This record gives sequence, C-alpha cells and structure tokens, in this order.
Amino acid sequence: MFDSMPQFSETTKASIGNNLICVVPLTLLTNGSSTYPQADVRSLNRLKSELSHISIHSGFNQQVNLASVIITWNVLQHFFPYFDVIDTNWYEVLGETLKNTLANKRQKDFFVTLSRMIAQIDDGHGAVLDEQMYCLPLRLEFIENRIVITASKDSTLRRGDIIHQIGEQSAMQVLNEAEKMVPGSPQLSKCLALNILGANMDSPLMKKNNTPKFTIDSLGGEFISGGTSLVIERSGKVLQVITANSRIGNMYFNSIDDRKYLSETIIEIEPAIYYVNMSKCSNDIFEQKKNILANAKAVIYDLRGVQKLHIFKILPHLIDKEVNSTYWNIPQTVYPDHKGVTFTHFNWSLHPKQPHFKSKSVIINSSDVISADETVMDIIDHYKLATTVGTTTAGCNGNSNRIYLPCGYEVCWTGMKVLKHDGSQLYLKGFKPNFPVNRTIQGIREGRDEYLEKALKILSSHHNFKHL
Repeated sequence: MFDSMPQFSETTKASIGNNLICVVPLTLLTNGSSTYPQADVRSLNRLKSELSHISIHSGFNQQVNLASVIITWNVLQHFFPYFDVIDTNWYEVLGETLKNTLANKRQKDFFVTLSRMIAQIDDGHGAVLDEQMYCLPLRLEFIENRIVITASKDSTLRRGDIIHQIGEQSAMQVLNEAEKMVPGSPQLSKCLALNILGANMDSPLMKKNNTPKFTIDSLGGEFISGGTSLVIERSGKVLQVITANSRIGNMYFNSIDDRKYLSETIIEIEPAIYYVNMSKCSNDIFEQKKNILANAKAVIYDLRGVQKLHIFKILPHLIDKEVNSTYWNIPQTVYPDHKGVTFTHFNWSLHPKQPHFKSKSVIINSSDVISADETVMDIIDHYKLATTVGTTTAGCNGNSNRIYLPCGYEVCWTGMKVLKHDGSQLYLKGFKPNFPVNRTIQGIREGRDEYLEKALKILSSHHNFKHL
C-alpha cells in the first residue's frame, strides 16, 4: 500500500501483562501464492467453518460487548492520528472500559460505557451510533455559568428559565455526567452535552393512569416515565415542572430554536445590509439573489444550525484569485502503536466565480461549526476574506472513519490529520472569532439575537473589518 514497509525479520515486542511478552513478526515470506511456511489447509478450513457458524444475536451480550471494546481500542491505538495533542492515558482507558462493561446489565448501559470511552480521545467526529434518545423539548445553552432555556416546545417552559435540578440531581451534576460521554473540544462537548441533557433512552410513554413512575436512567438523574422532573428559576421564583421527553434526537442536532429571522432565507434587515440564513436558504434562492448580494453594502452569513446552503457555495464569490485549502495529512501506518507514522499530503484549489461580491462579509459562527465548515473557516482566516463573530469553532477537521462492531453499534472517529494554513494546531483549538459574543440571560428573556446585534454593530464601524 505504501512506499515503505518493514524489512524481513523485523518484529514488534510488547508487554501484555502478568509478566508476559509477545513478539510478533511484521513481515512474512511468500512464494507468490501463499505465506511460508504454508499453513495446514485442513486446520484453516476448519477454523473458517467454525467462524462462519458463529451467530451474534442483537441485544445484550456481555462477551460480544467486551470484544467490541477490544476492537475499538485497537483500531484507535494504531490508527488515531491525534494522540500527540491529547492528554489521555489510552491504556488506562482500556482497563477502565472493560471493568465498566463487565458491570453493565443492559445494552443501553453499554452504550454509555462505550460512549465514555470514545469521549476520552476528544474527537469532535467521535460518536457511538444506533441507540435511540428521547430528549427534552428544549434548546439549552450555558450562559453566565447557568443552564438556560433559549427555546422551548413546551408551553410551561420559557426562554430565560434557569434549570437548577433534573430529577433528584443538580443540573450541573447531570451536565458534568453528560460531558463525560460526549467527545470533542471543551467548546464543542459542552454544546453537545446540552443537546442531550435530561435525555432518556427508554420509551417515553406514560402509564395509562398517568401515575408518574420513577426510574434511574443510564445518562444520570432520576426521570419520570414519559417525562423529566425539572426545578427551574423564573423571575426570582423556584418552580417544579414535569416535561415530556418528546424530542427524538441526538447530541449533534437540535432543531428547536426561535432566533430572529429563523424562518427567513435571504432578507434585507437594514438598508443595503442582507442576512442569509444558511439553515433555510436553498441553492436556487441563492442563485436568484446572488447579484443583489454582490452589490449590497454588506452580507451577514449565519452558520448556526444545519446548513441547507453550504458556505462552500458562497466562498468562490468572495475571492478574486485562486486560493488553496490547507493540507490533508493522511497517515501511512506501517508499525503498531502509532510508531513511525508518515503522511501523504494533498490539498485543492478554489477558483473565483462571478459575480464577485463587493459587499463586506460577516460570518456568524458557533461552537458546533465543524469539519468541512472549518475548511472554509481556514481559507477565510488565512486569506482575510470576512469578519467573524460568535464563538470559537469546534476544532475538528478531516474525514470521518467508521468501525462496525459486532455489538451492532458503529463508532465514528477522525482518520486524517489537519493543521491550519500556517501549520499550527487546529484539533481542539478551532478558529476564534474576530469578535466574540457572550450571550446574556437578560438578552435571552428579551428575545434578542446578540450574535446578529454584534454583526450589525461592527458593520457600523468600517475600521473593524480586518480585510479592508
């Protein structure tokens, strides 16, 4: 596969515990049709037959779960490219995860165990897939060191309400437990943990007589079957509310929001200043309006939420000459334990498109701007193409790999190493905005979009634009 390979007679030597050492050859002789010495064909066929008759049923199986842990640990041990920038003892993680797996009583408990294992590589792409979550009908943010409701689908809960308690636990304690099973940089993991705060992996159906039934859920906290008990603060008063776990979701996506202009696509919000809602605007609408945007005074591109119109579509109109992406560094792993890893490097070029946008550009970022979006952020940052406001991006770029496990789960992780244009670390650090925004509880209660307010404010002062 690669230009270099181990020489014949090279071995790897490692301790496997209990004063045992394993020595494994890294190359084998071959005669062109088989390795030498040739294996016993009858033994090999018998092994293949035995393997083919192994049946792994879905559901809880402790032995299969232990095997899934070992497979996951080994893949990451040998191929994960960021062990040099994280502070994790991966060997300790293995022992801890195996111990917790032995203590699991349900498959949903194992989902939490495996998620906590993956969380310890701080990988924004890291995730364990294929377990249903029933989440609170809320959008939550960490504002002024409080857990604050910023949007709600439950009429009994309002934006600006502060959550103090979830079940019998403090909300901060539940958040801390949720962060332990959520991967990524500090700015990303808190954002994702808030998406699943109070989530339940059991069916949320109420009993027919509506009698609350308390159960202990895998994610921590005491929950009512069909809902979650919250203690909130509103206008200085403490209230207890029970809300249904009615949102089926995961840590990456939360569609609940009520920010200003959420339903708009492209709108003129001030004379000659346009706002583009990337989560609602389509490619067709952009094509229809691009000449207007090109000649506007300024355009604000909002990257919050899942983009329907990707920022890649905008970028060619912001440049007047060819630009290059950063380099993608693909590991060539020949030796075990991430030793002697070399990389192949490639990047790509982006060419201008007409019309060239003469308008000033402001981009609203959030902490879940990740991966391909950070490729664009790198180009924008390096070539000074726009001014950014909001929060630091996720700090994770590169293709996402998957491990398909015998337990039925899939594990995602980042397989290539990506640095910033100047060669500095991107992983965990992300891109800081030119103008940070710290939301306020008062602003939430008043229904203000403080990100958008900041964007409009800097547009009123031209000297703030770094690319002018």
